[in-house]
Amino acid sequence: MKRISLIFVLLITLLLTACKEEIQTNITATIEDINISYNSVSFDVNIVDPDQEITGEVVVYLYTDAGNLRTQKTLTENAETVTFSSIEPNTVFTIRVIATAGRDSIEVKRVKVTTLEETAVVIRTPEDFFAMTNNRSGRFELGQDIDFTDVEFESPFGTAARGFSGEFDGKGYTLKNITFNKITQYTAVFGYLTSGKIKNLTLENITIGTEDEPLSMSTSTRVGIVYAHSTSEASLVEDVTVKNASIVFQSSSTLKVTVGGIAGESRGSIKNVKFIDSLIHVKTTSSADVQIGGIVGLQTNTAKLKQAYTNSDIYFTALGTQPRNDSVNHVIGGVTGQLADGGALSELINEGNLHLDIKYPTRDATTKATYTLFAGGLVGKANSRILDGYFSGNLTLTHDHDQSDENIYKQFRVGGLIGFYEKNIAATRLVYLNGTMTFMLSDDVNHELSQTFGFDRFKATSNSGVYGTQHLTLNDVSIVDQDDVNEILDLTDYFNSEWVNSYLE
Repeated sequence: MKRISLIFVLLITLLLTACKEEIQTNITATIEDINISYNSVSFDVNIVDPDQEITGEVVVYLYTDAGNLRTQKTLTENAETVTFSSIEPNTVFTIRVIATAGRDSIEVKRVKVTTLEETAVVIRTPEDFFAMTNNRSGRFELGQDIDFTDVEFESPFGTAARGFSGEFDGKGYTLKNITFNKITQYTAVFGYLTSGKIKNLTLENITIGTEDEPLSMSTSTRVGIVYAHSTSEASLVEDVTVKNASIVFQSSSTLKVTVGGIAGESRGSIKNVKFIDSLIHVKTTSSADVQIGGIVGLQTNTAKLKQAYTNSDIYFTALGTQPRNDSVNHVIGGVTGQLADGGALSELINEGNLHLDIKYPTRDATTKATYTLFAGGLVGKANSRILDGYFSGNLTLTHDHDQSDENIYKQFRVGGLIGFYEKNIAATRLVYLNGTMTFMLSDDVNHELSQTFGFDRFKATSNSGVYGTQHLTLNDVSIVDQDDVNEILDLTDYFNSEWVNSYLE
């Protein structure tokens, strides 16, 4: 009797399962614009639910051909781009879209895809380089140096819709003689990165404007030589050298200007990079927030920068020719402009100079505004710890009072190492090395000036300091005696980094 009952239960279960598979629904889904690489697949999913049957989640699953779940993503919108990365090459996968309607889970779409074999596309010509836009998650490598002389250049990954998520191995070769004819929202050789990786590459004679012919921009922009903006902490730039490059432009934006010799804004990792014999000169004529760094303009909370060298000069000029009744924030650093809390920064060297000339855009009728400047030989503003590095260049800053500045509060925090340090853990083994700091400031500026940290909010114990001849002048008067800094007498084995020590030998 028990056996008969068990068989009966199994039959009922099978019947219910069969019925569930035959559930009628008007929910539909489409999967379009499928982009496949050797280790990722991305596509657009569109859900149509005319009768509002969906009561729960819509989930996109990725199964292996053997039926094993590989990964999944829950949709938050009816139309969404889905990317599955770090998956196996040369493998058949099934994409299944499952919607919850009432108590039922209903499959509304199924598609099979096969990832590519793990072989790189070899890039040998400018045409090959531009064609990378057709496979933004592909794997590429240079087969030789490429000269872009007289070639009209546009990054194959110049917009958010065309972000690079693949791999580019320069194999030690060079991309050279690239000239940009305009500034865009994301201006760089590789433009916009998602989880893209770029390594073993030299970029030479890259021109984004010159002193004789500066470019111009009227809205928000991010600018770098390698990339302008990355959106994923998985992005990587490693073993890359930029030399004989220039970034020279004028912005009338009221929004944002972020500029770096390697990257404008970084969320990923950058390691062992050099910005050599190059120039950054940015002029602003309005109230945009400005972040400029010799290597990176802005490092977010997920960004990591290690082993960064620059000997290039940074010029920043605030012209104030398009006045607005706004507060203004400028952050300038020889290596990194601004470092967010959680970001990592270590082993950094700046042997270039910083020249800052500030005229604020104050409207005659202004009754209240705050103007802030954070500038440092290594970092302008840091909300995270910094380890091992030195600045051996010169820093000059000039600012004249304007009659329209009557009701303005001005705050300048400038340091030979860091302008504004806002972390309760000491930044250590940072040295200002044989440089000069020269300030010409009107008396309406509230200033905190030092050869080390302009302002250290938590005054955490630090073994950072100054090596060599000290120099700090304000309006042609030395204020070295007012600068309470550690004096470093011997740099032998001072740094915990063989990489930094190698530049001192």
